[in-house]
Amino acid sequence: MMMIAVYAVTGATIAVNRWVRLTGAVNADGAYEVDVVGAGHRAHALLMPHPKGAVTAAIHGYAHCLGPIQTVEAGSKVVSDDDLSPNPDGTVTKSAKGDKHCVGVAITSGAKGAIIHMMIRYAGRP
Repeated sequence: MMMIAVYAVTGATIAVNRWVRLTGAVNADGAYEVDVVGAGHRAHALLMPHPKGAVTAAIHGYAHCLGPIQTVEAGSKVVSDDDLSPNPDGTVTKSAKGDKHCVGVAITSGAKGAIIHMMIRYAGRP
């Protein structure tokens, strides 16, 4: 697992020891913005214990991601939370449903040729 610095979306207070979703925003200090998992049930990271008991937009904390976060070039338009598969040229594009070549999930959005953040996971999922 990879530990990252996080802060909550504006107006949210998220208790520690909760699963969160990365929104795609990364501040100038390299901290990732997080929000509650929500109706989509997509979780990216688990908030770690914190002396204040929660994170907010002003109170930063740490979270363990389900996989390492790396940068990669988008081979086509990619939207945050898209499952991603590699192309023959090494770029990534949105995975088709059930694609066993899926190697991760987009954390940030970007147009073709953009460098995006993605969370890597095991390829060959069922």
